[in-house]
Amino acid sequence: MHVVALRPHYEIATKYGQYWCEELYNKYATKLGYVVVDLYREICTQTKLMDVIESVNPVLIAGVCHGNVDVIVGQYNKILFKVGDENTARIVKGRHVWMLSCLAGKELLPWMVNQCGAETTMGYKEEFIFVIGSYPNSYAEPFFRSHFSGIQAFLNGKRAIDAFNITVSTFKKYLDDPKVPEQIKPYLLHDMKCAVFFGNGEARINPPGGVMKRAVINVKMKRKGKEKAEIIFNVTDEVSGMPIPGVSVRVDGIDYPKAWAGKTDENGKFVISDAVVGRYKYKLVHEDYETVEGEITPDMFHDVGGKNE
Repeated sequence: MHVVALRPHYEIATKYGQYWCEELYNKYATKLGYVVVDLYREICTQTKLMDVIESVNPVLIAGVCHGNVDVIVGQYNKILFKVGDENTARIVKGRHVWMLSCLAGKELLPWMVNQCGAETTMGYKEEFIFVIGSYPNSYAEPFFRSHFSGIQAFLNGKRAIDAFNITVSTFKKYLDDPKVPEQIKPYLLHDMKCAVFFGNGEARINPPGGVMKRAVINVKMKRKGKEKAEIIFNVTDEVSGMPIPGVSVRVDGIDYPKAWAGKTDENGKFVISDAVVGRYKYKLVHEDYETVEGEITPDMFHDVGGKNE
């Protein structure tokens, strides 16, 4: 089963967009068993997209492109989709088109559904604003993770309307997160409010590799004196609540060069007993579950503390 990624890259906004599209869409879809046709840089054109439609019949088209009320453009602002365009109508008929593109949710995306027979479309009815810091993540990351969370859910078999609502709820998660800088939250709120969905909310895509299950990660940070600390991971299945053994855990110190790696035991537990209070990044991987990544900060260490992902 094929999906298409639209990834122009020719100035600062598309530089960030193409990176997060690769990380959060291309790699995720590949992990689920989809074949990703990546229209990157110079081949992000309508002509190439039409060739792909004819040759592999993709179910979903998604990406990060500049847009306006009635148009979405690819590399060097060349037209990909436009209201009234016959090629656009042929491209989107019977397909799902989920785009991070400014203003296209006003006219173009509903036109695709109502006049061209697109199954579903998702995007934004106002300008999509994101804040940049150090490339490629920093301040920009919550904006792109919010957008692509819904696409990931859709690829993983969720109903279209439920997947769209996951995008909205992920924006809300970042808005409620005290670790997210307050100065970027007005823009997260703006983007959340202008996200729109059109089409058949009951539609689904069945992932070729099967639905990937979700794990619940509970991380407890215990102080052991002034500086010493213990970090405990408890991993359970989201549906059954049962512990998941054999999850690969990798924890890296951010402020100093120390790392730990191992797997959860039969109780779904992985313990680091020789940590210090500080900043860490962690990544949990299991072949049957979605990968989980997160960060631990010094303020999260208490006599008994916790965090849920």
